[in-house]
Amino acid sequence: MKAQRISIVGLVVLGLAVQSVVSAPNPSSDSINSDYSSSTHDTTRIQTDPVENCGEGRQDRFSTMPPEILKQMIRPMLTDEYISELMKTSNFLHNFVYNHLNKEYIMWQYVTILSKFDRITNDTLVDEEKSWLSSTWQQLLHQHLYGELFFKVGGYPLCPPRPLYDKAQLAISREKPVSENHQRYLEQNQNEPSFQPNAWWFVDPELLQTDTLATQIPLLALVDLADGHKIAEAIGVLTNGDTLHSVEKGMQDPARARISHLMMKNLDAGTSNTILPALSSNLDRTLSAIAIARLAVTNRFDDMETFMTAKSPPPTMNDEEAIRSFYNLNRLAIVLASMFQQESALNVFTRVYKVEASEDEIESNNQFLCNLAGNMNDFGLFDGAVFLKSYWACDGEANKFEAVESEADTFENGSSRSHIIDAVDELYFYMPKQLTLTNDKRMGVMVLISDFEPSEKARVSDLGPWAFHKEEMHILSSVVDPVILINLQSSQKTASVD
Repeated sequence: MKAQRISIVGLVVLGLAVQSVVSAPNPSSDSINSDYSSSTHDTTRIQTDPVENCGEGRQDRFSTMPPEILKQMIRPMLTDEYISELMKTSNFLHNFVYNHLNKEYIMWQYVTILSKFDRITNDTLVDEEKSWLSSTWQQLLHQHLYGELFFKVGGYPLCPPRPLYDKAQLAISREKPVSENHQRYLEQNQNEPSFQPNAWWFVDPELLQTDTLATQIPLLALVDLADGHKIAEAIGVLTNGDTLHSVEKGMQDPARARISHLMMKNLDAGTSNTILPALSSNLDRTLSAIAIARLAVTNRFDDMETFMTAKSPPPTMNDEEAIRSFYNLNRLAIVLASMFQQESALNVFTRVYKVEASEDEIESNNQFLCNLAGNMNDFGLFDGAVFLKSYWACDGEANKFEAVESEADTFENGSSRSHIIDAVDELYFYMPKQLTLTNDKRMGVMVLISDFEPSEKARVSDLGPWAFHKEEMHILSSVVDPVILINLQSSQKTASVD
């Protein structure tokens, strides 16, 4: 049966290849086709009009085949190894994948970026290629990009109000701008989608239809199609500083203007200002966390282990930030393995955790381990915490935390987080701001819900952020609320009348 299936697929590809001889030339993976990209994210990217011919007025013989059958025949061949070449076979195949195989089209977009990566790192892309790279990258990561920019507002560029987390200052900033910078920032960004009331939702990807998933959270389309090693490679390529530099250089309005206003920096060509390259580490951490959560929810723990192996720093690495980032991600992997009671994976991740403890010269190794289980319990992951405590043979003292100072305890401006969550003295696992987990084994990814069509929005609900991040999000939303500017303008108008 398998041989027969492969034979059928081979005939399809052969037929398409023959058809391509009489078709109009198809863009290669290195070309730019405005039909398949735009300068900004477009939630209507997936075309719905059927492709009736593929050149010279000649109808493609496969265009009369029912799409569902053709999808079953073509999909097995659209792997990351072969998709680039197969997409060149004919215009019809390219258009068919674009219209009907949304996840595979996302894979093709990434593979095309990967094929240019050497030239990206050498900065030898021509302007047209940079423009294509920028628009494609934005399609792939638009939700996560604007999520990172939203959280950046807290300490930069909104320098007053500062400190944002001072309650007296915060009370003032919610009523009126506390500085000229604040007012100017509100004026420039009053229509910014991410600043509107209830703009951010944490949605469960399992509730999204394939088209919506591929459009709104394309990263998960890549995760669903690739193995652990290739997922790690993709995140590395997409968050690489050189990639982000090229993306920024190729960015066009309105995206360029939007990001310039958000960060109060001029990104016009010729200036030395840059924004995206500075997001490299944060984006890597965010995407990695979302990726392993997706692997856990879809029961792909072998791929999670492979992913973590690929992400582990080499023994010779001296980059303390990268090493700490990996250890934080490993703690999240422990949490996920505990939630789903995966002892084999948990054993692997525990060994790494013990290495971390030994490197930090933790005297009470068992207490160090069990503190993480206590964190899970405090953050509502009760069932996973019970499993982890049992697996690690914790003695019931797991909710007692050692007084260990950590950079995770303070915001960028130096203000303490202690007033946000009183139950926790120390954070023992990485809680990414754009991801949430629930006790019933669900994940929520942070998205701008305004990007969703009404029918798409109706399928999901807002799971909400981690309790640890809820107040921070509330604070940020408060100081950039467009109503502040509306109230100011209203009071100024009243004053002028008086």
